[in-house]
Amino acid sequence: MENLNQLQQLMQLGQQMQSRLSEIQERLEKETFSASAGGGLVEVTADGKGAVRSLRIDPAAVDPEDLE
Repeated sequence: MENLNQLQQLMQLGQQMQSRLSEIQERLEKETFSASAGGGLVEVTADGKGAVRSLRIDPAAVDPEDLE
């Protein structure tokens, strides 16, 4: 009987963890994160899923003859 009780508690804990993980994932989808490199010559913004939302490259970082 005690094993059954422990199993029920374990299942409840698993459901709570899954619910919490879903909440965190939803929040992350709404968040954006920005970073820069090269002294600010390159800036990128991504969402919580890692999808790039914007990318800016300062023209000074690129040779105008080599824009391809």
